[in-house]
Amino acid sequence: MFKKLLFIFVLVFSCWEKTYATTLVKEKVICPVCNTLINTLVVGSTNNCAGCDMDLFERAAGDDPNLFYPITCPECAYSGFHSEFLSDTTLPDTLKQKIKAKKAFISTPPVEELDLHNIPAWAKYDFIAQKYQLTGRSPLLIAHIFHSASWAVRSEDEPLSGIDSNTINSVDSLINKKIIRKELIKANNPALYEIQLGRKLAKIDSTLKTEERTLSSLAAIKLLREHGENKEVEDILPSLENKIPTEQFENLKSKLNKSIANERYFQEQTVSFLKLGLPEARENEKTVINYLCGELYRRLKDWGQADSFFRVAESLIPKNGRDPNQSWLIKCIRGQKQLLPKNNLKN
Repeated sequence: MFKKLLFIFVLVFSCWEKTYATTLVKEKVICPVCNTLINTLVVGSTNNCAGCDMDLFERAAGDDPNLFYPITCPECAYSGFHSEFLSDTTLPDTLKQKIKAKKAFISTPPVEELDLHNIPAWAKYDFIAQKYQLTGRSPLLIAHIFHSASWAVRSEDEPLSGIDSNTINSVDSLINKKIIRKELIKANNPALYEIQLGRKLAKIDSTLKTEERTLSSLAAIKLLREHGENKEVEDILPSLENKIPTEQFENLKSKLNKSIANERYFQEQTVSFLKLGLPEARENEKTVINYLCGELYRRLKDWGQADSFFRVAESLIPKNGRDPNQSWLIKCIRGQKQLLPKNNLKN
């Protein structure tokens, strides 16, 4: 699994080529637990046009396929991928009984009401991870499912929810104006380009008018939240108080905080299972797993753990005879280490 992730990340960083947009195909599948007929959308093809976030979230232009991979039965909550709904799918009787008795899954993080007919993708991944735990699947596989749930939160939630449509249109116009198309096209990683643009917009120009500074802050929040740079979003958010209508600010703050908390919950689960699965990983996978643990701890604001895992990852890369395909990883480790607050690290 992590060999595949490593290959994807190398591919995204080494070449960003024009590919076709994500295509979705309508299908009907049958739940292997309760025999409910389910209408679903299956990913026919996708792309990597939008680059890759630094926690290995491969981004597609157009629809995010990550939101369509998991399927949940609207009647019994059985969850899985398309292959787990095929006619030859067999499940342990104990699992079936638990699901039918509605004792197999709990919704975490809790939501106000979980409508199985309109369930968010992150909850589907959560149920799959719980199912895999009940059936004794690999910790690294479970880590990947929880990680996918964190990506789904990031992709599914609207960063500026609660802000009026006119302001959102102005924010989008500002972002489009700031994007230099030639630079974007040349970028090895468009996702990283957007993150860097978000950081530039966050540095408020004192010569700007109040309204322009407000739009710049909102644009920074949008870009940084879309890529999961949540600490920076939290740092910017207080500056908007009294700059936008109170009701809009409170709605924005509440929804951002909830969304970020959900993503962090799944990041905590991911790193927990990554560490549990490290001993079973292949030697060529351990470097990227340690890097990923470091990056997730950075996003969780545990600077000491982040630094420790980054150091381990760097130490696992041979000093001589380096694999050319790992040059990207060295850059990532060193680049992400530089984002750690220096005053919170041990020498």
